[in-house]
Parts: sequence; structure tokens; C-alpha cells
Amino acid sequence: FASKQTPPIQLLGIHGHTLLHLPEHMVSWQLANGGLLAERTSLPVVTDFRNQDIALGGVGTPMATLADRDLFPGYDHYLNLGGIANISSRIGNGWSAFDICPCNQWLNHAAALLGFSYDKGGQAAAKGQPIPLLYQSLLEEGYWNQAPPKSIDNAWVAALITKHFQLYNSQPQDLLATLVSTISKLISEQIMEPYGKVLCTGGGSKNNFLIDTLKQKLASKRIELIIPQAEIVDYKESILIAYAAYLRWGGKANFLSEVTGAHADAIGGAVYLPAR
Repeated sequence: FASKQTPPIQLLGIHGHTLLHLPEHMVSWQLANGGLLAERTSLPVVTDFRNQDIALGGVGTPMATLADRDLFPGYDHYLNLGGIANISSRIGNGWSAFDICPCNQWLNHAAALLGFSYDKGGQAAAKGQPIPLLYQSLLEEGYWNQAPPKSIDNAWVAALITKHFQLYNSQPQDLLATLVSTISKLISEQIMEPYGKVLCTGGGSKNNFLIDTLKQKLASKRIELIIPQAEIVDYKESILIAYAAYLRWGGKANFLSEVTGAHADAIGGAVYLPAR
């Protein structure tokens, strides 16, 4: 685990893969076996972060705002282009944060039609032409106009794919181009004030076509989209979970009620201790 140049690892944090996220039913289920990890590593493990916030009336997301505030200061917005695009924004002395729309989950589904696990650099999307009817039907989904706090469940994303994509027997490149147009429009509409700086991370930040399209939409607002060094892009979510685990271990809040809608800031996470 640890090299001679680094301190020994004292605590593990693991989020796990989200199988179900339905805060309206008080349910969020992440696939992770904290007890097994604790025994295999002989280290305390923190997992199951979201359910405490949900028990307090929150939507259990986003987690990233705390790390954005404490570990990456100096920006007006923090955009994560993961499976789902989400954003944290400084509003005066407070924060607003929520899931915007599907991102890589959409793009990877379309790339799979070409036999790829993902569209590297957005090269296939750049060769396509947006499908106007699909673009319009996607923009008519009601979630986009809901006020935060709000979050997106992976099952809902899959339902959107079934609902919309199968109606159009089009080239995968055109489907990808349509999705890039849709994602960039939905994101740009959430970044309103001019003269801002946006820290953009997540796997989608490596999609050059998506980033170029988004930059074009933000240019008229004089919003600067900043992609940090590769280490931050690749490990920002790991840093977030490590920080959330550190706060949980210290009995400190790791969810901000002002962005999740909970009644109080939550100390989220189940702790598993090894027997030895």
C-alpha cells in the first residue's frame, strides 16, 4: 500500500458503485463490502456515505462541494464531467450544488454502438451532425427545470436512453454529436453570471470535442473553463472520498445541508473496524 516516501495508510475510504439512488424513498445503495475490506487490509474503512444525509431529509448528493470549498479554493464554479455532470457554485457566502444531466453515461452508451468503451477525445462525435428532433426531445425532459436540491439516479439515465435513443435509427456519430450539443447546452444554462472561473474535472474533461463545444457556449458570458493538471483530473474524486472519510473518522460533518436540502449537516459514513 504505502511506499517508503509516504506515511503509512491509517484509514480507507471507499464510495462504491451506485446501484440505486432514490432519496425520495430514503434509499441509496452503493456496492462495497466495508467489512471485507477492513479484514483484508487490517485498516478501518469508511463507506456508505450518503444515507445519513438522506435520513436528515437531504438528497445525499453532491458530496463534492465540501472538497471544492476546502481543498480547491479560488474558483466560482466546480464542474465535474463524470457519468453524470454535476456542479458546485459559490453564491455569495453560501453554495449551490446539484446534478445537471447525464454525461459520460450517455456518451459511452453511444460509443458502444461503434464498438468502443468511450469516444476518445470526442473524435467520433466531431464527425457527426446533431439530430434536431432528438436534441429537442431531450431538452424537453422535466428534470432540467426542477429547482435544486436535486439528484439523478443511474436507473433514470438508463430509462432516458430507452425512451429517446431507440426512436432514432441514426449513425452513432450523429447520436454522439447530438449528445455533446445537449450536454453542453444544459451545462452552460446553469452557469449564469459573467466573468467567472470554472474548474472542470472528471473523465469528460478529456473529451476535447465536448470541452471545445462547452467553451464556445460559455465564451459569450465571459466564463473561463479551466482544466487543471492531469493528477487533479484523474484523482479529484479519490481525494474527495479520502477527505470525506477523514472528516467522518474525526466526527466532523462531510455533507453540506445547504446543497443537499437536509435539515442539518450530516456526518456521513459507516465505519468498519478490523478484528486485529
